[in-house]
Amino acid sequence: MKKLIILLFTTLFILNLNAQQWAKQYTGADGPQSTDFYNSIVNTAYDSQGNIYILGTFGEGATYDGEALLDYFPHSNNSQSLLIAKLDPNG
Repeated sequence: MKKLIILLFTTLFILNLNAQQWAKQYTGADGPQSTDFYNSIVNTAYDSQGNIYILGTFGEGATYDGEALLDYFPHSNNSQSLLIAKLDPNG
């Protein structure tokens, strides 16, 4: 009985290890000064299929899950770019 309980706990623990693998990171150099904070999520929404919609801003050098976020105009005078994203349940 003791071995069965240990086996069940071990199995449940291993199954829960993958729960946070969906997490993504939105980061990067915010602006020319270390005190500039341009990377921000302004609003989020979701739909019935589990998709997440994000509205935010980002500064020069921002990345999403290691990929550079590209803007169409070079940043100048502490400007920021608009971020609109749709993420499916897999991120």
